[in-house]
Amino acid sequence: RLYDYGARKFVVFNLMPSGCDVYAKSINNGTCAEYLNEADLYFNHKLKAALDGVSKEKVGMAFVYVNITHMVNAIFDDPAAY
Repeated sequence: RLYDYGARKFVVFNLMPSGCDVYAKSINNGTCAEYLNEADLYFNHKLKAALDGVSKEKVGMAFVYVNITHMVNAIFDDPAAY
């Protein structure tokens, strides 16, 4: 519907890795729940593919895909740097 109103450019953030959030760790003996992270990665892959498809289908439509997962993983991997 936004396209019909003239919207053509969008910023889309992928899902953050939910398997390492406080709740997930609390139910997984204090460690990351990798199955949740894998589900997030699968969703993000499908999201990117869907956005690419829409961009080709709609004239002038453009998406900036922000990989928030990469940013968050950098923080988890080296928290002292942040």
